[in-house]
Formats: sequence, structure tokens, C-alpha cells
Amino acid sequence: MQHVCTRILSGLSSSGDSHDSRDYQLDSIEALDMLEKKLKVAEGHLEVGRLFAYYQVPKPVHFFLSAHLDEKNVKQIIRLLLSKFGRRQPVRSDNEWTNMWRDLKHIQEKAFPFLDSEFMLAEFIRGLLKAGKFSLARNYLGGTSAVSLSTEKAENLVVQAAREYFFSASTLSCNEIWKARECLNLLPNSISVQAETDIIDALTVRLPYLGVTILPVQFRQVKDPMEVIRMVITSQTGAYLHFEEIIDVAKLLGLRSEEYQRMRERRTLPVRGCVLI
Repeated sequence: MQHVCTRILSGLSSSGDSHDSRDYQLDSIEALDMLEKKLKVAEGHLEVGRLFAYYQVPKPVHFFLSAHLDEKNVKQIIRLLLSKFGRRQPVRSDNEWTNMWRDLKHIQEKAFPFLDSEFMLAEFIRGLLKAGKFSLARNYLGGTSAVSLSTEKAENLVVQAAREYFFSASTLSCNEIWKARECLNLLPNSISVQAETDIIDALTVRLPYLGVTILPVQFRQVKDPMEVIRMVITSQTGAYLHFEEIIDVAKLLGLRSEEYQRMRERRTLPVRGCVLI
């Protein structure tokens, strides 16, 4: 341990500290204070090094000395740590995730004080959502005693996670659809979140009722929601008889009011069982 600390102190001294080792005079209170600070930093780095090894992202001691020079890389490592933890089997318990948050705060304090606390919380919540820990994620979305997320950032996290689940769904009834809904249910009063919920309802409930099946991966390729409406209208004879249902689908897909108003105006022009649009 003494040998490791000596190496760390040497590195700290040569990486930006203007004081040379010869300036440390043990009979000086100032020198002793500085030495104590160096030792605390070294101890913190060792603690974080052990945590990194535990979470399967081992790093050499000298990594922490220059970490502040590459914040982007450090953020990638934090994301990797959370990703590995979330994928470990058996599935991590809520208590283990709570301990993970405690360790993340310790990692930030001891090794990466330059990282924003909001970033740490956002990445932790992202990990919870990807791991399907929705109830626990709800607690942290409201913030902690030390840090909270902006409304916009919280909404973005939920929407992104829901989309990942939804667009990975191989059928309209698989578990990923349920997970997408669970994500969105975390912020039921959000307008942007409700828009995502509407799309899921349109694809999984309303369109099948009208005889049209579009898988999430197919919908992802749709650039204009009006394409879906045209598909509904041309898919079966007499589709215009379900005009109000089609209007509802248009609304759920986010078509503007003037667009489905034009649909209403053209409703009276049936041709071969369809409506001209």
C-alpha cells in the first residue's frame, strides 16, 4: 500500500502541481497539510479503483491522475459500468441498484468531481429503465436530496427508453410493448410522453381493429403518418364506413388538425369503396 501511495503521490506531483517534491518539508505545517491532501486523493483513487474492478471495468491507478483531461472518455466508462451491471445475471435486485447509486456518488466524489451530478443521475436512471426497474426509476426521476433532473431531461430519458423497447418489438403483443408502456406510465402528465403512448395505441389497438398490421420496425421507416392513413383507406372495401375511427388514428399518429379536417371535407367522395385523399 505504501508503495502504491508513493507512486500516486509522485504522479500527482508531476501532473499539474507546481510544487516539486523537494518543497515538501516535513517540519512545515503547510507541507504537512499538502501531503495530507495528496494522501486523501490517493486513498480516494484506490477506493474507486477497487469499485471499478468490482463492477468489471478495471483501470490502472495512473488512469485517475489524468482522467480530468478526457471527460468524454470518463462518461463512456460510467455508461459501460452501468450497462455491464444491468446485464449481469441473475437480475440485480432493487437493493443492489440502490447500492450502485451510492457507489456512483462515491466514484464521482473521490475520482471525478468534474462530472456533473445531473449527468450521473440521468445515466443511473437510464440504466434502471433499460434493466426494467420501472418502480425504482420512478423514485429517482423525482430527484434525490442532492440532485434532480430538469423536466425536459426526465421526459427525454423516458421517451428514449420507451422507443428502444417499442422499436425492438417483434410482434404487437410481445413483452417489449409492455415495457414501453411501463416506461411511459412513469410520466403520465407529460405531453411528449403522451404522444408516444398515442402512437403505441394506434399501432397495437386501433390499426389492427381496422384490419391493418404495422410492426414497430416498419413504422419506424414511415416518414409521413399520412402514409399509414392511406394504407388503412386502401386496405379494404368500405373503409370509409369507419371514417371516425380513421380520424382517431390520424390524431393518435400526430397529424395536425387541419390535415384531418381536410379528410373530413373529402369524406363525401367515395371511389371504389375508398375516400379520396
